[in-house]
Amino acid sequence: MQALALIVIAGSVIGILAILAARQRHLADPMARWPRILLGVIPGIVGVVLVVVPQMDVVPDEWEGAIWIAVAIALSVAAVVGTIWRLARA
Repeated sequence: MQALALIVIAGSVIGILAILAARQRHLADPMARWPRILLGVIPGIVGVVLVVVPQMDVVPDEWEGAIWIAVAIALSVAAVVGTIWRLARA
């Protein structure tokens, strides 16, 4: 189950980064550095986390429930703020 959760998280992070980088390249200078860094370094870090977390019990078992709740709350807040921001821009 933990491996599936890590794969979903990694896929989400890489997908979001790709969307952000594509939007930034379209709106700004095509030779800007940060989209290339975003698509190169961050997925590498996510890949390392995918390898290290199952091998080592990095997150104590007592914290896992609280961390999942915090992640769910953070994603919900981000979705609400993004929706409000988009509606305010329209």
